[in-house]
Amino acid sequence: MNHLGARIGLAGLGVAAVFLVAGQSLVSSPHLAGVISNLALLAVAGWAGVTFALRARVGSPGLRSARILFAGYCFTWLLGRTAWTFYEAFGDSAWPSVSWVNAVLVAATLVAIAGGFCLSTVPVGAARLRSVLDGLLVGFALFFVAWTFVTSPVIDAGGSGADIALGFAYPLADIVLISVVTMALPELPAQLRKYGYLFLAGLLCIGVADCAYAYLAATGGFRSGTLVDAGWLLGFGLLVLSATLAPPRIEERFSRLTALSPRALLLPYLFLAPVVVLSAWYVVSGRVLDTEMVLIGMASFVVMLVRQIVTVLDSEARAESLVFQATHDSLTGLWNRAKFYDYLASVLSRRGETRAVLFMDVDDFKDLNDGLGHAAGDEALCCVARRLEGHMRKDDVIARLGGDEFGIVLRSVRDADEALRLAERVNKAVSVPVVVHGEQHEVSASIGVALSGTHGETAGVLLRNAELAMYAAKREGKSRCALYDPSMHVNVLDRVRLLSELRTAIEQDQFRLHYQPKYDLRSDAVSGAEALLRWQHPEKGLLSPTSFLETAEQTGLIVDIGRWAMQSAFLFIGSLRSEDVISTTFEICVNVAPRQLKEPDFIADVTRCLALSPLQPHQLVFEVTESAIIDSTVLPALWSLKSLGVRVALDDFGTGFSSLSYLDRFDFDVLKIDQLFIADLDRSQSRRAMVAAIIEMAHTMGLISVAEGIEQESQLAALRELGCDGAQGYLLSKPLTEAQFVSLLSQTTPAVV
Repeated sequence: MNHLGARIGLAGLGVAAVFLVAGQSLVSSPHLAGVISNLALLAVAGWAGVTFALRARVGSPGLRSARILFAGYCFTWLLGRTAWTFYEAFGDSAWPSVSWVNAVLVAATLVAIAGGFCLSTVPVGAARLRSVLDGLLVGFALFFVAWTFVTSPVIDAGGSGADIALGFAYPLADIVLISVVTMALPELPAQLRKYGYLFLAGLLCIGVADCAYAYLAATGGFRSGTLVDAGWLLGFGLLVLSATLAPPRIEERFSRLTALSPRALLLPYLFLAPVVVLSAWYVVSGRVLDTEMVLIGMASFVVMLVRQIVTVLDSEARAESLVFQATHDSLTGLWNRAKFYDYLASVLSRRGETRAVLFMDVDDFKDLNDGLGHAAGDEALCCVARRLEGHMRKDDVIARLGGDEFGIVLRSVRDADEALRLAERVNKAVSVPVVVHGEQHEVSASIGVALSGTHGETAGVLLRNAELAMYAAKREGKSRCALYDPSMHVNVLDRVRLLSELRTAIEQDQFRLHYQPKYDLRSDAVSGAEALLRWQHPEKGLLSPTSFLETAEQTGLIVDIGRWAMQSAFLFIGSLRSEDVISTTFEICVNVAPRQLKEPDFIADVTRCLALSPLQPHQLVFEVTESAIIDSTVLPALWSLKSLGVRVALDDFGTGFSSLSYLDRFDFDVLKIDQLFIADLDRSQSRRAMVAAIIEMAHTMGLISVAEGIEQESQLAALRELGCDGAQGYLLSKPLTEAQFVSLLSQTTPAVV
């Protein structure tokens, strides 16, 4: 709450009240008292208008429009009252009971009515009907009171047509305004609703003052500076407070699930209290109710009855909506994880049937979602959900468990073979291209299957087992189904243990770099080295990357490990360059994972390492595999490396799909021929022809060719004959520690290119 605004508002009202009291009590002249009272009213009404206008700059569109119109109401009323004050202060004759000023004041109320409608954001349906009935109920109740105290007495007094019109216009305009605001109150955001009651109280005070004025003006008894002015002063003062205290930014919109405030629901019935009291007074005093009063009372009763019925129906609809939202996924309309879990626990508690749980994950969904946008991803998920619904048996249950994961309960299956057949059928149904934004995109899924009565009966265990089987299916190549086996759980525990040990290894500096020399086949000299990662495990000894690299890449730890490897290689090879152990043509090759290339800070890390190292950019070669550049999102990082002067090598060439196409996607500097082609190079003519073609292609494209995995002299001789530029392998040298590598360099002559 704006405490400063509250203090300012109350202080201002106090000053205005002092003016009003002074006008009525301390000034003997009625004329001067009226002028003072009018000035106080003008100040408060103007203040209210300015406050609403300032608050109209922020908030939701509906709230801003309402505040603008309420400001217009205050300023229009101010205009009419200013003319009134001017005439009373300087006019030569009596002020007529009906004039154009009355029209302006009534028009001001019409502007406020428009603002009240802007507050109402209830959609069509039971909620809208209940709101309308609220307005009618309040309207009938207020009209009953107005008829009793204003309209009927004016008519009975034999007033003119203009006087009777005045007796109708003021009460009717205020009744409509109060009814409209009452309609909007229950559906207002909770933060705004309590200030809405303050606003409504202000309108009621203004309405009472208007009715009193209409009666007194029509019967010739009104003058300024009386208690009627106090009603207007209090009313506009409450409007000032409601506008000042209410939070300016209310962006919350109406929802079918908006909780109805009990006070808001009971509010219309409070307006019936005067109707009941007046009716009882008429009966006790022996007076006869006017026909009009009887009709209004009957209408109020009918509206109240209908409202009760509609409120009950609306409450039931809201309760159903809340239950649906609590148990269903908002995107696909399928059951959510909580409902799925409860249902699975329920069916597992009933013995006799074998149940199967399928845990399905959409393959490579992140690439589709990131590449085409979240809207496209949502569309694809909805398409998958509809396909699942169309290929399930009658008693099977489907749920979206979160993200791109879906769960299926097969109520009755004979054995694991039947469960796998059903899973394969689901996979086949899902693995059909989806049309997103007018284009076809391939979709596949990995599904894990777990059966009840085999490895655990609880819902949590069964769902976990199915998820473990799903991950096993992904490791086997995706777009597959796998049946849970207890060994999968053991594998997960091993993976968790490995992950913990990897984090410890990073913290305790347990990683090492070994360097495998690369030889120039033209001079037989060492032309460079590849930095190879090793883990000095405290219990298992020295581990190669095959035992931990996959987990590091999947968990993102490869980013920290790769950064350490790059910095360490730069530091070591840089120190050799500073000591003139190597030449300016010596190359250090560092492997880089796709996850590293996607890191926003990767290029900055490389730039920082280059700035701190005596090495030249061309001496650094980053090696990427074919699988890395399948994802086009890594290409910007590779081009940034090229712009730094760093060279890029395509590692393990020939082992991936469409290897040649990758050479066209990026301007590589080095082509590393995989060991697969070298293994039987000296025994297979077809393999020799393939290697010859690769080397010739590399030279044609201006690439340096390097063969990996050289283990025999015959392989090395064949590569020399074919014109290969460089080679590395155990025949030439195994990976060496730093000390061993320095010793090797001291015994050989570095290559000069």
